[in-house]
Amino acid sequence: MRWSTAEEKDSDGRPDVVVAEEAWSAYLMRNQSIIVDLFQGQLKSTLVCDRCGFESVKFDPFMFLSLVRHV
Repeated sequence: MRWSTAEEKDSDGRPDVVVAEEAWSAYLMRNQSIIVDLFQGQLKSTLVCDRCGFESVKFDPFMFLSLVRHV
């Protein structure tokens, strides 16, 4: 089964806050839960072409859950 996803738009020079909000809203349409609210966030990735200087900015979800184990 494949999840339908909204097409990701390139940053096109728009402010990071706008691109991040757009990406997070699209993610929440598929993944709304208390776990997402408490433990997930976004990671900004920037890719720059060495030839033409084109810059692509993406915001991807991540989840870290660190637990301390007391023995």
